[in-house]
Amino acid sequence: MACDSYRQSYPNTVQLANCILWDGGDEIWNNDGSTITITYSDIQGGWPGTGNIDEGPLFVGPNGLDGIGGTADDEDDNVHLRGYSPCINAGNPSGDYSGQVDLDGQPRVAYGRVDMGADEVFPIAGDFEPDGDVDFVDFAIFAGNWLLGVE
Repeated sequence: MACDSYRQSYPNTVQLANCILWDGGDEIWNNDGSTITITYSDIQGGWPGTGNIDEGPLFVGPNGLDGIGGTADDEDDNVHLRGYSPCINAGNPSGDYSGQVDLDGQPRVAYGRVDMGADEVFPIAGDFEPDGDVDFVDFAIFAGNWLLGVE
């Protein structure tokens, strides 16, 4: 599970870890005096807690196929992380993720530490943009940087 929540009695105790709360407006709203503990998460606007960051998560396609948020195709959002997202390897390093998988059914931990959010990034070699494939644009980036700084 990418985001864990635990609730007990009223007011509630809510604990979140390894989450990305971004582009939703009021990311966290508490009107009942609940205790909210968030750790190792990317929270737009920030939130106190161990390991939390306030940086754009760099989703591949967060606004559906048309690229516009709030439209009918938003169920097609691509919340996979780009290969250079600050959320990669930034989740709770002491969590037990045995047997857990990400939204694609891949192991929950890649490269030694869990990512924030619902997806573990498995980079594609040569995908310099990165957009999930290796194509002529990637080659152009590679060729344009070939031997830069080499004398």
